[in-house]
Amino acid sequence: MEKAFPVFILRSVAYFHENCRGMYEPIINRAPTYLIALSLFLLIILFFWMGGVWRNYRMTRKESRGEDISGSLEGSMLGLLALLLAFTFGISNSRYDARRDILIREANSIGTVILRADLYPEPIRTELRKELKTYVDERIAYYKAGTKKDSVSASLARAVSISDRIWSKASSLVQKDSLTSRSTLFINALNDMIDLANTRDAMGRARVPASIIWMTILICMAVSFLLGYGMKGRKPDWMLVCTFSLIISLTVFLILDLDRPRTGMITMDSIHGKMEELRALFKP
Repeated sequence: MEKAFPVFILRSVAYFHENCRGMYEPIINRAPTYLIALSLFLLIILFFWMGGVWRNYRMTRKESRGEDISGSLEGSMLGLLALLLAFTFGISNSRYDARRDILIREANSIGTVILRADLYPEPIRTELRKELKTYVDERIAYYKAGTKKDSVSASLARAVSISDRIWSKASSLVQKDSLTSRSTLFINALNDMIDLANTRDAMGRARVPASIIWMTILICMAVSFLLGYGMKGRKPDWMLVCTFSLIISLTVFLILDLDRPRTGMITMDSIHGKMEELRALFKP
């Protein structure tokens, strides 16, 4: 029986994760960041109060027995919470840096393709630059679409269609071009441009796993309950409780804000200016 109980717990957790993942992931991914932070702020205060109520209830019924180890549990849970917050912040920050790096690399690769299109004579040069100008406009529209999924998908599809046309034209030029080095330089840069566009789209869809965010929220509530339980009949200092709740909520808000570059306070508008600067390359 003792061996069967841990197996039952593990199977229950696995079943919940497999069958309810479609329910708890959208809550984290679609809910506004400020709403999640505000809810966490209120939950921490609520569970702190519940811990104090439960402690007082046990003391009135004289159910407290043996050595009180709540202090040790509080320290352990606070350490676990700090570790989890640091780990989650590291994930979101590294992904933000990766998205910024990919955006700069994509802008550089598009600029290289535009400049190498000048290696071709007219009218090939004009045709390629016309297609590339439309491509740059679509990549700018892809960012400015924000959280509108339909607009983002439509802009991405148009950009892929344009890059396919440029690739088809470049591949046909290879067969006609007597100077193969010219086409080789252009195609290599074009290949990098297409690959970085796909990589940027994949990185934009990547998120901190919802299970980690939920675990962080659950540990915050557990720590709050233990802190309230450890008051031992004393009146709580609600100023300290609210300050603790505010700091934890702001930390989670920052983690989620870093993980959502299209919304929130931390955006890539300044970095995206590199993409808009490419329009200057088309001026006569």
